[in-house]
Amino acid sequence: MLAKVITLTHGWAGNGFGPVLRYLLRVERRGDSPPRPTPESGHLHLTQEPFWSAAEDTREYARDVAEVFDEQARQCRGRGRFRGNPVYHVAINWREGEHPTLRQAERASRHVMQALGFGECQAVWAIHRDTDNDHVHLVINRVHPIKLTAIEVPRRDYFLLDRCMRELELELGFARAHGPYVTVDTAHGPRIVRMSRSEREARGLLRDGDGPRLSPRAQRAEHNLTAASFQR
Repeated sequence: MLAKVITLTHGWAGNGFGPVLRYLLRVERRGDSPPRPTPESGHLHLTQEPFWSAAEDTREYARDVAEVFDEQARQCRGRGRFRGNPVYHVAINWREGEHPTLRQAERASRHVMQALGFGECQAVWAIHRDTDNDHVHLVINRVHPIKLTAIEVPRRDYFLLDRCMRELELELGFARAHGPYVTVDTAHGPRIVRMSRSEREARGLLRDGDGPRLSPRAQRAEHNLTAASFQR
């Protein structure tokens, strides 16, 4: 399992949570054809049932949740407590051939939020199965729903996310991936350890050990285009 923080090139102001929630829940604009299926979805710390899949409810639900999240962000900004982007968007990716259940997707989302310090925040998640790798999009509202204060993104959050993936692999029984954290077998059972890139390369744990070290944008381009990037 691998996790990636998705950042927007445009600012949050004027856009709100609506666009990202419509993408998350596959709410199509008029004229889009053919419509994509409604994903298996859920939410955390909201009042509705934890899972839903009714296509006729998705557009309305995305709009209602976006309004709630946007209002919380406005109140937080109005008190002078926040000037940044309240949207924290993570993609959790499984290996090809692995297919997480709703319960596993929810567990992964909860675990990630706890590790990042967003355990009391509200969030929406959805499984997308339209690529070779099943993945969960998790959108977190960084504004605390009661205190209306913004929770800071932890420094070097990528490393926290990568350790989360190793922990979830062991807990849920998925195949092990290798990032800055690696799971090694010891006499006392599996142990998660931090390894430098050179250590992973020496152990043959890098997918591109003999090739160039790609930037995050190039890696994302290769994933989206299923072809080599210009940088490679």
